[in-house]
This record gives sequence, C-alpha cells and structure tokens, in this order.
Amino acid sequence: MKRSSTLCDRVVGITSPNIATTPGERRALAEHGASVVDMESYVILQTAAAAGIPAVILRVVSDSFNRKLPDFNRALKDDGTLDGGKALRVALGSPLRTVKLLAANKRAMQDLAKALALVLRGSCFA
Repeated sequence: MKRSSTLCDRVVGITSPNIATTPGERRALAEHGASVVDMESYVILQTAAAAGIPAVILRVVSDSFNRKLPDFNRALKDDGTLDGGKALRVALGSPLRTVKLLAANKRAMQDLAKALALVLRGSCFA
C-alpha cells in the first residue's frame, strides 16, 4: 500500500456561533478542549443523527492559532450566514489579513481535496 504524506489525525472540535478571530479567542476555546473550531460541524452531525444517517466530519485547518483574522463576525446575520455587503466592507478594511486568509483558504481547499481522495480510496467505498 502506498503511503501518503498527508497528515491526518483525530482531534477534539468545538462548534462556535462566532468566528474566533484572535489568538485570545482561540486560546479560550482551547481551554474548553478544542483542537479545532468551526461553525458548522455540530449542526451537520445533529441533523444526520436525527435522520438516522451515520456521519463523519472531514475538515482541514485553514488558519494558524496565532493568526489574527478580519472580524467577519460583524458581517454575520442572525441565522449565521454572511451579509455580503458587510463582509466586503470588513475585507476592504483589513486588506492584508483578507489576502492572507484567502491564500490560507486556497491551501486548505487543496489539502481537503487530497484528504478526500484518500478517504474515498478506502475499502468502505470500494
């Protein structure tokens, strides 16, 4: 069997209603046991469980613990989606952070594609 250079690990994740934009916010979430934080996984798993559908979450980390992100929380609507106009204003207000975030997201999507290819080659999908 060919080995992959893609690092995969099980971690403890926490779903948060807000974006952790600063190292301090990430540190506070880590104190609750989080290795990673997202905004969607819990609802996805909860919905799948309610429907009796087995589910697993495959995520990649796009930003480092110490990186400060643009504060897109200011663009979040009550339902958790982004207001496009407000998001654009946040992005334009922090252009360097936004460019770094977009570059990190692009790398994360490339890593996710590699990880997904590994998973789909698994025996359970044969």
